[in-house]
Amino acid sequence: MAKSKQGKKHSFSFFSIFKSKKVRREEAMWDDSVKAYKVYPSDQDGVRWVSEPGIDKKASAFINSRTSLWSNLDISN
Repeated sequence: MAKSKQGKKHSFSFFSIFKSKKVRREEAMWDDSVKAYKVYPSDQDGVRWVSEPGIDKKASAFINSRTSLWSNLDISN
């Protein structure tokens, strides 16, 4: 005979929100393999990119120069 789910009763309790959800093994394994984004292969896969030496200083100098241009801009009617 098949078991009936009607015999199983669930009651709400304030403390039930603190209980962890029991997950079946198959569901847990499936969740681990799901990706939230699509990964496309690239021509550069496996190529190690090395940045130009001092690029951080150059970028900071560029950002500072642009920021100073905008902050020193005279807006008059």
